[in-house]
Amino acid sequence: MKKSIQWQLVTIIVGAISVSFAAFLLIMRYFMLDDYKQFMQTNDLQTAQILSNQVGQTIARPLRRQHMIASYPSLMRLPPSEQASLILQFSLDEISYELFTVLNANGVSTVQVVGDFDSAGIKQRLAGLNEQENVSAAYRSPTTHDLIVTSVQKIEHDGKLEGTIVADISLRPLQTYINDFNHRSDLSAYLFDQNGVAIAQPSWFGEGLFNYETLKVIKQATDNAGNVLEDETDFRAPIGLVRAMQAAQRGGRGETTYRDQENNEYYCIYRPIPLPNSDKNWALVLTHSATTINVILNKLFLRALLGGMLISLLTLGVVIYFSRELTAPLRQIIEMANRIRAGDLSGQLKVKSDNEIGVLADNINYMIQGLRATRKKSQDAETKIKAIAYHDALTGLPNRTHFLIYLRQMMDKSIQSRFYGALLFIDVDKFKMVNDTYGHAVGDGLLIAFAKRIIEIAGRKEVACRFGGDEFLLFLLGYDATDTRTICEKLVKSMREPFEISGHKFSLSTSVGAALFPKDATNIDDLLERADAALYVSKRNGRDQYNFYVDGMETTPIEDRD
Repeated sequence: MKKSIQWQLVTIIVGAISVSFAAFLLIMRYFMLDDYKQFMQTNDLQTAQILSNQVGQTIARPLRRQHMIASYPSLMRLPPSEQASLILQFSLDEISYELFTVLNANGVSTVQVVGDFDSAGIKQRLAGLNEQENVSAAYRSPTTHDLIVTSVQKIEHDGKLEGTIVADISLRPLQTYINDFNHRSDLSAYLFDQNGVAIAQPSWFGEGLFNYETLKVIKQATDNAGNVLEDETDFRAPIGLVRAMQAAQRGGRGETTYRDQENNEYYCIYRPIPLPNSDKNWALVLTHSATTINVILNKLFLRALLGGMLISLLTLGVVIYFSRELTAPLRQIIEMANRIRAGDLSGQLKVKSDNEIGVLADNINYMIQGLRATRKKSQDAETKIKAIAYHDALTGLPNRTHFLIYLRQMMDKSIQSRFYGALLFIDVDKFKMVNDTYGHAVGDGLLIAFAKRIIEIAGRKEVACRFGGDEFLLFLLGYDATDTRTICEKLVKSMREPFEISGHKFSLSTSVGAALFPKDATNIDDLLERADAALYVSKRNGRDQYNFYVDGMETTPIEDRD
């Protein structure tokens, strides 16, 4: 039977359209697979960066707080109650601790802010650390059975060990955070400590402690007598996952692929999590199933093929439309991720979508809010720490450490700019007699009042400091001998006015020693020494006066000051 031209034309056109459309779909599938993989990899990289930053900040915060506490001047010379009060000022309630104790140089606990452990329990924790480590590997707490790490921070002064801070930091917040991430994300996150112990992983099997370095799992049980029994068995892990973990522990950052025991392919990203004040790293590894990506794309291709045979004329428009819908929010997410990486947390994603991109955008917004809160808490804590570390707790004036830093900066500036100035050494006459007679409370009140008068004369408190006991320093930048003499006269005259403290009136006086720079000295130590020598002359000549340094003056022994 001969076919008509109409039938042939229809057959040719339909066949050509069908073949062209099928070829088009095959080509589109190839490019879509490539684009989708690139999109997922870009997305995974950005997510890995954000997640590693969040995990790093979470573990670094308690370690840095512990280091700041250990750096506090004269910590071990404070009474236990003041040590505990100081430690609580560092917002320990924001961090999950099972133990927070301070040991003296002999290893004896002076104060336990968190927990109640005897010396044997504390020594048991320290036994898990060698001398080169300050953070232990993760292990099960013998009391709560939570996963914890023990952090040790030495307290040193002038190179001499004065004590140690020992803290058991609970890893439950990190486990919860990683587990929540695994539940709401297509990615699978693994978090390992420096020894390869899994702090968190996608699937947990009972209470086992998985070590991906030794490929051993330790399971604990308790017998009838209450003794803890351990059972160590082998487990299998993909070698590619183990190598990614080891690379991150060495500080490496990158991405790779590997296959599991069932030959399933995975895309893998690894990042190091540095531990503050340590050369050790934790490891964060994120994996994505490449097989899952292919399965999803195959389903999409079959549905597109069936639907495209019916609406072939609309396929191009639909592709263009959806490609725009996908790439526009993706560009927003990438731009926002770059801003977060640069430290800018001021933005907020406005992606209205119910698909994975919308979920990702919501998660990023959630993480931005968490990072903002963390940054604010860190800034508030640092401000509080600086105020405590650099100011005298009694008078509010800068302490000796802060003042000498300020003085060194000003002297350097003065030398470069050819400025000049003076340093006054000020002492309260007969203060020890008042302190011994009326008690330290009255003496402290007198020092506070004395400091206020110095500030009134100086104009601002940054140029004065409490040097120690009843001695103060006043720094006068840009003052010549005449101007300095005027300030000295005001100081001596002002301190003659009676002080009223706790119902008592005191008529005291002050002795002042002045040294000019660069005339008398061009460095801090010499300038302090010569102002001190001038102060000694004022005291030796009857007090209630001031003197300028001249060549030949000698500093008094410390016991002859008052």
